[in-house]
Amino acid sequence: MLDYLFEESLISDEVQNVLPLNYIIRPLAKEDYDKGVLDCLGQLSIVEEVSEAKFSKHFIAMKNSGHYYTVVIEDKDSNRVVGLGTLLVELKFLRGCAKAGLIEDIVVDDSHRGKKFGLMIIDQLKYIGKKLGCYKIILNCNQKNIGFYEKCGFIVKDVQMTLGNYAPPKENIATKSLKDVFKLVREPKLPPNQVAFRIPPKVNKLDIRDYLWNIYKVPIIDVRTMNYATKPGRNLPGRGRLHYKAKYKKAIVTLRADFKYPPPVDNLEHSSQAERIERTAMMFRRLAGWKSRPKRLETMYMDRYTKLNEQMKKAEAQKLKDTAEGKPHSTGQN
Repeated sequence: MLDYLFEESLISDEVQNVLPLNYIIRPLAKEDYDKGVLDCLGQLSIVEEVSEAKFSKHFIAMKNSGHYYTVVIEDKDSNRVVGLGTLLVELKFLRGCAKAGLIEDIVVDDSHRGKKFGLMIIDQLKYIGKKLGCYKIILNCNQKNIGFYEKCGFIVKDVQMTLGNYAPPKENIATKSLKDVFKLVREPKLPPNQVAFRIPPKVNKLDIRDYLWNIYKVPIIDVRTMNYATKPGRNLPGRGRLHYKAKYKKAIVTLRADFKYPPPVDNLEHSSQAERIERTAMMFRRLAGWKSRPKRLETMYMDRYTKLNEQMKKAEAQKLKDTAEGKPHSTGQN
């Protein structure tokens, strides 16, 4: 039984019925830590490192407050959270001690966009706000998302202002070694102004923009990311809860100018003969273990073949002997 953030009775049957097959919308659960909820949020903004203990403590505090209503969409085939959003209910003295709702952190996984999951999450949060008696529901969004929220029934009103009091990140993405963060992937099918990278799961779109601009001054138009998950595993061998962790993330970056791939490593000229010798020696060291494997496999298969051939010859000799003596012999069939 999952430990939910709020009662399941607040989930709209109408929203549930329009979801595709094998998808459900439900309250956030404590067990969603192992279902990729933080990976999904990482596509919206910076998450940083959150341990399971810290996640559980935060979840309990949100549940005890009674003001947080986070809903998730789960893919039942993969047991992964593919979308979520939160309604924060504020108690007011205005309008006879009324309630107001604030929608926050709407995100849908890159691999599941185009299925109107964002619209369904908004409809579900509006349903909860109505059920709880909120006299209004507000949200903040970027300029480019105004059209989407207007389709959800919202109108532009007033002006948002913010005062950032952000703690400095534990590790600046721009100080990391390039080979530890980005791996350039050659994709011939991409347009000339798009580049593919393989990056760690914790790196989000904001990190990619920050890295490429601050290190290389590369102007970026758009970033798309896709998570590639590993097979399910357990915390302990043979037991423990199943967990899914993204093995890596693929990023497609759209640039303002066409990108020219660097020449392959094998075509680069070495600066000295010493480097060529060292590179050749390193290659043979890497292949030293590999070269011995085919010989061992060949010997193993030859031994099996020789043993099987001897068994067949003995069986054939015994069959001829039994036939000559008039004895019945087994055909090997029942």
